Amino acid sequence: MRAPAQELAHRLLDACLERGRFDLLYDFAQPYSITLICRLLGVPTDRHRDLLDWSHRHVKMYEFDTTEEQAQSATRAAAEFRAYVLELIEERRSLPRDDMVSALVGARVDGGALSDDEIVSTVVVLLNAGHEATVNTLGNGVRALLRHPGQWRRLVAGEVPATAAVEELIRYDPPLQLFERWVLDSARPTVIPASSRIRTSSTSAARMPPSTSVLAAASTSASAHRSRASNSRRACTRSSGGRQSWSWP
Repeated sequence: MRAPAQELAHRLLDACLERGRFDLLYDFAQPYSITLICRLLGVPTDRHRDLLDWSHRHVKMYEFDTTEEQAQSATRAAAEFRAYVLELIEERRSLPRDDMVSALVGARVDGGALSDDEIVSTVVVLLNAGHEATVNTLGNGVRALLRHPGQWRRLVAGEVPATAAVEELIRYDPPLQLFERWVLDSARPTVIPASSRIRTSSTSAARMPPSTSVLAAASTSASAHRSRASNSRRACTRSSGGRQSWSWP
């Protein structure tokens, strides 16, 4: 998918440059992400907007201030998307193609085929995680760089590898900041009763010092953390797991 992804990105950016003024999310991030996912899944191009609509409505469930109307719309979107994926599954059983849905239909795990629900769940995760995360990462990342032009200059000058910048921008302002989970068994040492609903904030976790954050890399140096604390506007380079990345507070 690397070559088609690069070709699509160049084509979309060329069109944006020709216009002179464009909306980063609407004109580039959204069509880039959804087109690649549809190619991967084998979804016809005339259903792109349907997938966008289902994805936008569904992820409202992961926001802090979701209204009852939005929650009901998210539930309907999930049901509509599930029904569509089930149609795709039946089509691929009859006429397999070179796409992910066909691969999932033909997959065998421990000698058995995946259930329809397992395939649907995989496709839903791919749409939500692949599309929403890509679009939000691009938007949040460019916004952060606009607010910190010095870091943008370091990036374009080649002082910081693009791969390291992506990792740090995801940590600095994650594309999805809230997850909800249900507790199946009481957890210790802090007792959380079974059947409780908990919310986890990846944003908060990613900004905790290593001694308190399960997400912080163990190899992150203490000096890098002191540098962040002493100067909230200057990014420093840190090492994590053998990779160099920016370090914003």
